[in-house]
Amino acid sequence: MEKKSFEDFNVLKTIGEGTYGKVYQVEDKNTKRIYAMKVLKKSHLLKKRAITCTITEKDILKQVRHPLIIKLYSTFQTTERVGFVMEYINGGQLFYHMRKVCNFDEDTTRFYSAEIITALEYLHSQHIIHRDLKPENILVNAQGHIVLTDFGLAKVDVTSDEGASTFCGTMEYMPPEMIKGEKYGKPADFWSVGILIYDMLYGQPPFRNNNRKKLQEMILTKKIMFPSYWARDTHSIIKELTMRDPKQRPKIEQIKKHPFFKKINWNKINKLETEAPFKPHIEKGLMDTSNIDPYYTDRATALSPAGPIPQSQEDKFLNFTYVRSFSPSHVNNHISDVTANGLPSPNPGGGTNPH
Repeated sequence: MEKKSFEDFNVLKTIGEGTYGKVYQVEDKNTKRIYAMKVLKKSHLLKKRAITCTITEKDILKQVRHPLIIKLYSTFQTTERVGFVMEYINGGQLFYHMRKVCNFDEDTTRFYSAEIITALEYLHSQHIIHRDLKPENILVNAQGHIVLTDFGLAKVDVTSDEGASTFCGTMEYMPPEMIKGEKYGKPADFWSVGILIYDMLYGQPPFRNNNRKKLQEMILTKKIMFPSYWARDTHSIIKELTMRDPKQRPKIEQIKKHPFFKKINWNKINKLETEAPFKPHIEKGLMDTSNIDPYYTDRATALSPAGPIPQSQEDKFLNFTYVRSFSPSHVNNHISDVTANGLPSPNPGGGTNPH
């Protein structure tokens, strides 16, 4: 099976940017297939002490197999950079669509919440917590289904509700136990889901402040205020998911049985058989970038200069290179044939985010 390198791809567009690097829409020169490639500078990873997080992200994406989670096809490296080759999701970020319409109606919110919960149920069954659930890390494919991405802050081997302790993520969606420096686990992700539901319905999260200390204080103490016109079940699901004591938050089965989700057929959600409330407008198939924020797509695609890291640190990237194997027994039906270079074809509909 052929390994990949930067020289194997034509860079078409910049589609994302983060602390350590950028994400590009790329074309495989050999097969002409379109992918998303996340490119991270090793020097930035070293400076930010993020090498372990990057290795963990690769290991998680190698492991997971679910239609609502981004697919990793290959990773490779040079002396200066690492690259992740992933499916390209041409519907863009959920954040982009939320801000375009200001807020979603209840049925749309319920559908996307159900798909997010289904993705989390799978991750938690694998003892993985995401720790950075937010609209920017949720993509929408051409069929209108979500694709969970960006596992740079995810934690593995979380077998209890106190299996993690690192302070990380995005403050507006961060649970109180993390802010207080307490140990936490899967309920931390459920807090974020509660904030996401509010955000989708209202158009912004319930706690907002430009001052980080004041924002933390709000998350720890302030009562969430609900518009009077929201349904009682909507109030209830958000209140339950955002209980400040993580032990009082509902478990996954309790969440799925909540009256807010009474219209949801969870079996169909898991199989992607529920029709999405809307499908992004796609003009150019997998080449399309019209649903990606122009803030990114208008940027240059040239790689910025990056120097090598000390040889002593290079050892941390041993075994980083990876090419996904394809076996019908463990890959879902939404993945098509193996391509000529040994990579499975990306789904139609495919952007992803850097850290």
